[in-house]
Amino acid sequence: MTAKFSAKQNHILRLLLENVGKVVSQDQIADNLWDTKDSENKFSVWAIDKFIQRLRLRMKQNLIADKIIAIKTKGYCYQNTTHCIRTEELIIKDGLKFILMENNKDNVYFYNKAFQKKQLRKVLWQSTPKTDKEIIDWIKEVTTAESHYYFSIWKNKKMIGHVGLDRINCLNQSARMGFFLDNPKLWDKFGKTIFSVMINEAKNRFHLQFLSADVAGDEPTQIRILEQLGFKKDLVKKSLLTLELF
Repeated sequence: MTAKFSAKQNHILRLLLENVGKVVSQDQIADNLWDTKDSENKFSVWAIDKFIQRLRLRMKQNLIADKIIAIKTKGYCYQNTTHCIRTEELIIKDGLKFILMENNKDNVYFYNKAFQKKQLRKVLWQSTPKTDKEIIDWIKEVTTAESHYYFSIWKNKKMIGHVGLDRINCLNQSARMGFFLDNPKLWDKFGKTIFSVMINEAKNRFHLQFLSADVAGDEPTQIRILEQLGFKKDLVKKSLLTLELF
């Protein structure tokens, strides 16, 4: 560590680097910054944020890549592109943020606009919600039903789509993967990351054995990426692909 950093800055930066890709909680940082007797500072989120801001500024001054990411209400993480950051509500991987989907007006606005795009009609199912009421009912279902588990996908602070599991059946250990990007060209760049995140959730969170994906419009890019990840085409319905997880 360069001497231009203070002892405490060196210590916290080392702590973050030792836990690359993992969230270091605010309590952990506080424990490493202050003695227990410093109760005023120890439990001050403001003081921790100010310290991290100064640390990030010092990193930039020393031409060190600032890869510290603030995870809302959780803590901080030093990101590495080979690591996936994971909390209960958030996944960060390869420059994409996967945020557990919420039932709010912003999501209604996004889908109302996206589902009306003419260029997307061939990659949407006929059952795709179109009206405000249909979209509101659909978002309510995917955010509240126990058989659904959906994330909105964000890039550069902009929502670009979603990926999730529906028809989750713990008895036969199966689920179907649902997915959508408002710009189909993004599948080539981010498709493997998007599908991989949800495959990991199906395996590690729900311990499922079978995962299926039904590709609207037989979209070739999506099918190609799914096959690269081990999915097999159904012999009868070519848009349907399945994957054995274990």
